[in-house]
Amino acid sequence: MRVAFESRVASDVQAAIDFALETGGPAAVAKIHAAGTDRFEIRTFQKLACTRNAIEPGYTCRFLVDIDVVGGGLQSVLVGRFFPGSNGLDFALRS
Repeated sequence: MRVAFESRVASDVQAAIDFALETGGPAAVAKIHAAGTDRFEIRTFQKLACTRNAIEPGYTCRFLVDIDVVGGGLQSVLVGRFFPGSNGLDFALRS
């Protein structure tokens, strides 16, 4: 589950970098890298509860995550769906 979540965050970061490149060019990407806003580390990932999703494949889970970013730590309880994907387990955040 942690790997699926981390992969999703990394994918979202890469999408932001791709957008910055498209709209602001290499200089915009260089600013992101210099500021360190593209780096993160999952310090804690703790599953709190999971239930089988009755509508879609997989499980809907609540979990605690603590992420280290350039501005400090971010800690939150999130809810998302973990489901079989092409490379193992995938993750989609629930709003």
